[in-house]
This record gives sequence, structure tokens and C-alpha cells, in this order.
Amino acid sequence: MTRLSAVIVQLVDALFTLVSRCRLVDPSGAGLLLVSYHSYNGPSFVIPDGTAVARGALVGELHLASRRIARSATAGLRSEWDLLLTLRREICVLAGRAAAGDPLHPPVVAFYGVTTLGAGAQRLGFHCRPVPASMRSTLIRWWETRLARAYAAPFARPRRGRPLTEVWLSARALVGLAVSRSGAQKTSPENMPNATPISLLH
Repeated sequence: MTRLSAVIVQLVDALFTLVSRCRLVDPSGAGLLLVSYHSYNGPSFVIPDGTAVARGALVGELHLASRRIARSATAGLRSEWDLLLTLRREICVLAGRAAAGDPLHPPVVAFYGVTTLGAGAQRLGFHCRPVPASMRSTLIRWWETRLARAYAAPFARPRRGRPLTEVWLSARALVGLAVSRSGAQKTSPENMPNATPISLLH
């Protein structure tokens, strides 16, 4: 990728973050996880824990802060494993804020993202829904590859052969995560179940 192409991709990424009103989950930490809130416009369905996600319901969409990941790569974040540890910690932070009724994080039905690492996300407690092969899924893969190249983060690049998956976690389950890990150690990644990073979130 040429320097000009990288700059264009980074500008589009910054514009998307602004227009989507993405906010950092943990500004005081590494700040690698972003969340935006909007009405769900897909088909209605029910998460296995009984949470109904209806068209028009308020949901939180999870994203990666690509620019911050690139900066963190110079300070020790050099693999999916490093990314995993940080994202696990930030998910705990999001759980705590949701449980505390943080005004910056409105009450939602559920949180979701799109990833090629659905199996690991499922171990973290997310419900996985396959994304059918389509022009949309092809464009997502193409864009995420460009982002990884523009920010020089090869470990965040889509893996060939791994299907795109929607990963969903109900707000009830997220709050339960915070409650079950209450106390001084609740945001420690060591206390989280085995998981894999929710990477390639668009």
C-alpha cells in the first residue's frame, strides 16, 4: 500500500468513527475498544439467554480503534494474544460501566460486532451468528485488510478460511459479567474465561 493510499484509508476511518459517534470504552487505559450506539435494523431474533433483539431496538456496536492499535504496537502490542489480553480487560470495564448506569453508555438490549474469530468470542460468552457470503461480507473483509495495512497491524488482518461471524452479547449477560467479577480484581484479565479477541470489528 502506498503512503497516499494509507493516508486516504486512515482519513476514511477517522470520518467513520466521527460519523458513527464511536466512543472509547476505556479512555484511561489502552483505549483499543470503541462502542457506538444505534437502532438495530436487521431481522428480529432471540439470543439463547432469552433476550429478544427486535428491529429498532437500541444496540451497542463494538469496533477496534485501529489508530491506537498501531500506536500500541510500538509499546509491546505485537500479536493477537497481546490484543486479547487488552480487549478482555476493556470488556470488563464496559461491563462495569453498564452495571453502574454510566450516562455515556445508554441502556441497550445487546452489544455486537463482526469478526472472523467467532469460536473464541463464543468462549467469552458471545452468541455467534454466521454472516452469509455476500457483497457486504466481501466488502467488510476488503476494508478490514486495508485498515490493517494502513495502520501496519498484520495480526489484526482477516484470516483466510475463517468465516465472518456476528457476535452478540446481551446487556443482561454483560452486567452479569461485571457483578460476577465484582471487587478489586474484577477488571483483571486473569479472571476472565478463556477467550479470543473480538478483532476485525467494523
